[in-house]
Amino acid sequence: KRYKRLKRYRKDFLKLNYTAVIVQSHYLAYEARKQYRAQIKATVVLQRQYRSYFLMKNQRCDLSGQIDEQQKRLKRYKRCKRYRKDFLILKYTAIVVQSHYLAYEARKLYRAQIKAAVVLQRQYRSYFLMKNQKGDLRRQIDEQQKRLKRYKERLNKCVTMSKKLLIKKSKQERLASRDKSMQDQLRLGQFTTVQHRASFTEQWTDGYALQN
Repeated sequence: KRYKRLKRYRKDFLKLNYTAVIVQSHYLAYEARKQYRAQIKATVVLQRQYRSYFLMKNQRCDLSGQIDEQQKRLKRYKRCKRYRKDFLILKYTAIVVQSHYLAYEARKLYRAQIKAAVVLQRQYRSYFLMKNQKGDLRRQIDEQQKRLKRYKERLNKCVTMSKKLLIKKSKQERLASRDKSMQDQLRLGQFTTVQHRASFTEQWTDGYALQN
């Protein structure tokens, strides 16, 4: 579950990063178009002023008008040069700030990816470690169960053999006691059933030992 959650977070992060890149590219394109339009507008203004200057130069023939026009042109040129210098400084500053910001975002993204990769590796290793430990425990349990099963089979065999031996011994003892009892009856004597008319009576009969 934790791995799936991290994977979902990574997917959301990549989607957010892709959205940020698209927004940034559109914003940079918008700024470039805006700058290009401003440059076109300034070029149009310069061309208009330049054409008006040549038109006024052709229309005016006196020296004072030409001097005034040259002064205006010079002032305009200096002003445009100053504006261009300020624009280039501002552009260079914006490029430096943008490069630093992009580098900061790239480092931030790289650190986040490294952190996510470390977390994923840790989870992956812990998962496989737990999996291996689980497999070892399962094998040990299977071995213990097999050993217990063998012990039970051996115990059952021992119990069965003991029962057989005890039964055999009891049979032998019973037969021996029966033989001994028969021998004692023949040697000492025994009660025998004798029929006397309609009734039966028990009568003691001496054995060969008492008779001798």
